[in-house]
Amino acid sequence: MTTSDLDAPTQPEQDSTAAAQRRLRDWLLLLLAAVAGYTDAISYVALGGVFAANMTGSTVLLGLGLAQAHTLLASRAATALIGFLIGVAIGAMLTRRGAGGEIWPRSVTLALGVEVGVMAIFSTLGLILGTRDQYGVVYLLIALAACAMGVQSAAVRSLGVADISTTYLTGTWVALMASLARRLRAMVKAEIEPGSRPPPLPSTYPQKRDASLLLTYIVAAVVCGLLVTAGADIGTRVGLIPLAPALAVVVGIAARKFRALGS
Repeated sequence: MTTSDLDAPTQPEQDSTAAAQRRLRDWLLLLLAAVAGYTDAISYVALGGVFAANMTGSTVLLGLGLAQAHTLLASRAATALIGFLIGVAIGAMLTRRGAGGEIWPRSVTLALGVEVGVMAIFSTLGLILGTRDQYGVVYLLIALAACAMGVQSAAVRSLGVADISTTYLTGTWVALMASLARRLRAMVKAEIEPGSRPPPLPSTYPQKRDASLLLTYIVAAVVCGLLVTAGADIGTRVGLIPLAPALAVVVGIAARKFRALGS
């Protein structure tokens, strides 16, 4: 047995490290969900009623705009969709699936770093120029916000966390309710068949994680709505400031804390 073998972490230590990294990853996903919820809210309220992160909503708005010959709505929704798709392409090119026990690959941190840069430009332009529809500023802001959310979507997808996204939440709602239903079914079966050996109840951790992510998204949207409502145009401009720093916190923590297991 060599000295390096003695210094190598044991399997229990590796398992403990992996569990701690997964918990940290999930906390960072919550922060990313808050950014997405906040961005969706501020884009809807201040950028002409479109969504920067939720492309289901923007696709519906595009269809409605075309059907009703509402050129302004259709053009803004199309801008959001195109910006988002460009962001997804950028994020997909930058990221890769984790391998060899990687819970948070460095490529994800890199992609989120690009998102920080895009969101910083978005916030700076919005703070200086405002969000009123003049000289194409609104379209530029929509494109930047949607591009940032597209990069984030691709980055989070590459993490491979089942049923989790920080920008489109239908799958998370489905996963949460399906998990709760399975747990309820197992509990009912244990009650009506006391003599049988009931199947083990599923872990409550994924349910708590999913519920926390959904709640975080909603709370961020509420905070944004209150700020914009109370402060009008000034409140909207000031409200753009926290987005890039919040993303930078995620990138900074990830860069310092995540390493490939076994490296």
